[in-house]
Amino acid sequence: MKKLTLSEAWRFCMEQWGDIIAQLLVDDTLCVESLKRKWCSERNYLNIPSSCFFCLYANNNSGRCDDCPGRLIVPDFSCHRTEYHYADRPFEFHKKIKTLHKLYLEGREENPNLPSKIDD
Repeated sequence: MKKLTLSEAWRFCMEQWGDIIAQLLVDDTLCVESLKRKWCSERNYLNIPSSCFFCLYANNNSGRCDDCPGRLIVPDFSCHRTEYHYADRPFEFHKKIKTLHKLYLEGREENPNLPSKIDD
């Protein structure tokens, strides 16, 4: 897959997690990692690290979690944080990224000249 812009990373992440949550609402015993891989595979998104568009964005930049789109909004964001771990607490994780996404959109509206690390 080509190098993602920050906006694309957010869009793909939100689409993927919307679908994952919809499936978990039907059957909460499904494996999140499997759902992530399946979502990517069905759309022919290949070689996505951890089937995560935030990881792909970070890998395309510094290769470090510091460039994760979530961390660009809240520096201590981590997908492995206990209170909203993506695999163990997917509903909480989805709520967290929706909140971060809202902050991202508000930040872009309020300041279209955000530093290059935040902006596309």
